[in-house]
Amino acid sequence: YRTAINYFAIFEDGKTLELQSVYRHDLLLMVMQKGLKRQWSFSGLATMVRITLMYYVDFNSLFNNPEKEWEIILSEASGAPPEPSLFD
Repeated sequence: YRTAINYFAIFEDGKTLELQSVYRHDLLLMVMQKGLKRQWSFSGLATMVRITLMYYVDFNSLFNNPEKEWEIILSEASGAPPEPSLFD
């Protein structure tokens, strides 16, 4: 009987801690979303943060202009293709 009571007390504490961490996570994302110039959906921003969390990136520049790297690659590739050589 006593172990069941302790188990439920630990379970309730665990749920409380889990909810507190979710609230912190949501608050952090809301603050981040308000600071960005580009409009992001909450779930889209949460997904992108989860994906890029383990990389050292500047979140503000990444989330304000995510196509920047793609535009650089396209501008470099927009030149004429190299002339083929007879011996290639």
